[in-house]
Amino acid sequence: MYSIISYLLLMVPFSVLFNLPIFFVILKKKYLTVPYGITVAAILGISLFVIYPFFWVVLCVFFFSSSMLSRMKAKDKSNTTIDFAKGSVKRDAMQVIANGFIPLLFAFGYVLFELLPKIVESDTILHNPNNPLFIGVFVAFSVHTADTWATEIGILSKKPPRLVTNLRRIVDPGTSGGITLNGCLASIFGGVLIGIVYFFAIVISFPPIAINRQIIIILFLIIVGGFSGSILDSIEGATIQGIYYCNHCKKETETNPHKRCGNKTTLYRGNRLINNDFVNLSSALLVTCFISLLISII
Repeated sequence: MYSIISYLLLMVPFSVLFNLPIFFVILKKKYLTVPYGITVAAILGISLFVIYPFFWVVLCVFFFSSSMLSRMKAKDKSNTTIDFAKGSVKRDAMQVIANGFIPLLFAFGYVLFELLPKIVESDTILHNPNNPLFIGVFVAFSVHTADTWATEIGILSKKPPRLVTNLRRIVDPGTSGGITLNGCLASIFGGVLIGIVYFFAIVISFPPIAINRQIIIILFLIIVGGFSGSILDSIEGATIQGIYYCNHCKKETETNPHKRCGNKTTLYRGNRLINNDFVNLSSALLVTCFISLLISII
């Protein structure tokens, strides 16, 4: 018990100290809504830093890389993103939860099943980079990074997207379930970025650990997990996500009423109870659980 209290007394002030400049930048750049978006992000950031600082680092890498891509050629994207349920520049609390809940869930699972038993036995906090739950945090962020990068880069593609469930069908840019070659390549690079963060976490936090076959496999699975999650997100968007049709604009949209014109829309496909936030969360959960299970048996 003393070890836990002393650890929290040390890490919580450091967490607040490191997060304050981040929150200042977020407020200045208006990356998140106030007060709810920034509040949820604060809870997420502080919690991940306390558990393991590199969990916080990978959160920052995901958030800032995605936010910068969202603002890249924002004016060119605006005609497309207006048909999304939410804009691509400023994130709200639900979007923070959709992209942060699964990593936080795996981080808490790692604390419960890996760290606490060690503390009870030896009164020390020793991290295990090979723990599937530990790796799951990086996999979840890989999924979200890959998916966000694919969306932000794919929208700008000069070639029209094709529906992931029927590659012969060309759809409008921004259509849920639409994929492009540029978007797929972006999703791979997004996964690679998170894999690099995991690699540096291992090298810096656990210097005695040799770069062996196990580490290489984990890096590969983090990247594959990101790309797979991005594709699964598109499949869900093309099948179960509620998509509406605006008779006035003659366009598919994720909103009802249509943000573009304000007119009511009708359900075109999918389930009206399933939105983009649910798709983001569920795709990350499914892929992260699968990759973590796979890592536990290899």
